[in-house]
Amino acid sequence: MANSFVNDTLTEIAVKRLSGKAQTSTRLTIEGETIGSTVTVAASTVFGEAVPNDPSGTLFALTDNVEKIRFELSPIPDSFYQASNAETGVGAGVTTYHGYALKITGSYETNSSNPAAGTGVFQDGFHLSGSRGALQIVPPNQSSLQGTANKYNAKIYSTNGPQIATDSSIDWYLDQFAGILFIEDPADYGTIGSPNTGNLVPYVVEGYIYTGKMVSTRLDDASPSTGGGGHFLATGSSASPISASLNVGTDDIFKISSGSTDLVTLSTTGGETNFNINGNLVATQYIVSSSVSFFTQSFSSGSTIFGDSLTDTHLFTGSLFFTGSGTYATMSNSEYHEIAYQTSRGGLKFSHVIDGGSF
Repeated sequence: MANSFVNDTLTEIAVKRLSGKAQTSTRLTIEGETIGSTVTVAASTVFGEAVPNDPSGTLFALTDNVEKIRFELSPIPDSFYQASNAETGVGAGVTTYHGYALKITGSYETNSSNPAAGTGVFQDGFHLSGSRGALQIVPPNQSSLQGTANKYNAKIYSTNGPQIATDSSIDWYLDQFAGILFIEDPADYGTIGSPNTGNLVPYVVEGYIYTGKMVSTRLDDASPSTGGGGHFLATGSSASPISASLNVGTDDIFKISSGSTDLVTLSTTGGETNFNINGNLVATQYIVSSSVSFFTQSFSSGSTIFGDSLTDTHLFTGSLFFTGSGTYATMSNSEYHEIAYQTSRGGLKFSHVIDGGSF
């Protein structure tokens, strides 16, 4: 199919797509288009971790999950043509290469501080365009710094050594995702392998690559079914707290297991929520809200102690039943030797128990 679109239509298609709209008519504005669209991305090509706002400017230095490295340029044979008119693609300009593919420099593995150097996409001579997004240059929009202070602005150096300015007459554009350098009005590159020497002949590019995990890997890490650790990490602060809600049916809401043993479970049964621990519950304090007025029976094997001093007071409302014996180590006002007596209403009272006595 021949590409016969005029440039205005191509520009309109691109702008509408980036604005979240599909192109249905050249007569409709972006707001007038009613059908939505977007640029498709995959989880395997989206950064899964935040990148530093102001990384180190040292070559081959690793700052968190980005690394400043150097790329070599490989001229793309199909980009060899004569042109000085960007609209028509023809003219009396220099016949040379307009497109260059970026590849990791051949000394990367020797100089890199990246622990993954020499594996996967982090290898000498690896082309960004062949990584399908696994190897990406971090774009400038990942930093809030402006102008030259933004280190994510890639730099292009010529075969003579000086940096080629962003407003150079060769008019260059770098695609950080694809790893492609396009030059609209290039100087004569010369022969592949033996380029000409000049201040406007591109030679190397310096930029930052992302060395962290992609979203797809982070999702795998959080999924036990894929062999990951089954964990999810989230951080917040008082200024930006974390809130979440979970809507469940009658199955387990939360479970911690070791092998075939359920260590901790939070589940719903018959409309009730149950929190079960297979082991000991150890806490510095155990506080029950004063609004609670109902407790089920509690059974304990072995000895139990309530209070740790004679100033502690324990109040009971209702009946108190003893099975076994009760011992009083120290009591005040013990001039009488009455252990218990029956009241006129049939109740049993304890009074004036002898120090150290028992019943």
